[in-house]
Amino acid sequence: GLSTHGRQWVEVAKVVRTRTSEQVKCHARSYFQQLEREGKADLIPPPGKRGGGGGTGEKWTPEEHERLVTAFTLYPRKWTKIAEHVGTKTLKQTHNHGRNYMKLLEWEGKAVPPPEQTKW
Repeated sequence: GLSTHGRQWVEVAKVVRTRTSEQVKCHARSYFQQLEREGKADLIPPPGKRGGGGGTGEKWTPEEHERLVTAFTLYPRKWTKIAEHVGTKTLKQTHNHGRNYMKLLEWEGKAVPPPEQTKW
């Protein structure tokens, strides 16, 4: 996990296999604080570079994108369900990637699910 992938949380989560990248990152932060209290800060991997826009900078794998496309078909614009189906990205990451995917579909002239109806 950490020794191989450092702070690449999606990659660490793939090794763990039972937690999302967000859960792994949260646990690691607690662990890093414990190491600092014990005077073992030299064991903490250095922060990685981040991409713009506040994301993790981790690209979507083809498998993750396929899961998004499948979930998008099953649960049009139900971002929480789609994120759960993807399993390795946060709700915000899923929503952003899904919105960009919808823009691509629109640009290609393909069908896009209508916006969710607001209930008054």
